[in-house]
Amino acid sequence: MATFASTRAKLKSLIETTLEGAGNPLKEVFDYIETSPQLFPCAMIVPFGASNLNRLDCRDELVMGFLIRVVLNDKNNQATEDLRISVLDEFVDNLWTLANVRDTLDGEVEKVGDIEITPFSTQGEQPLVGIDFLIQATTIKVLT
Repeated sequence: MATFASTRAKLKSLIETTLEGAGNPLKEVFDYIETSPQLFPCAMIVPFGASNLNRLDCRDELVMGFLIRVVLNDKNNQATEDLRISVLDEFVDNLWTLANVRDTLDGEVEKVGDIEITPFSTQGEQPLVGIDFLIQATTIKVLT
């Protein structure tokens, strides 16, 4: 049965492999909330919540929520918004359209639910913009 730790590690590995590095949009990928990122765009992967469904067919389903927060340094211009859209396109085109990732996170979980995608912005000393991807992954334990 997949755990929060193993699923977070799988998400990080998949994102690093497909979206980080030379020629890709992400400069860093964290598996925690980095409060002072230095390289942009970056991604942070954190557990977001869970629900448990006890079923009548001797299976126990755990639906784990993960937030993938992609953060850009806000320069308050068209180039920043173009980069945000580019990262969104790259995420969808190069990661989420792979059936094995979209359906089971490459075999880590039983199924992946719909993904919520929400833009965000912050104010303050270091204004940021970005995209939140909320992913729900279901793991199943056979009850004995």
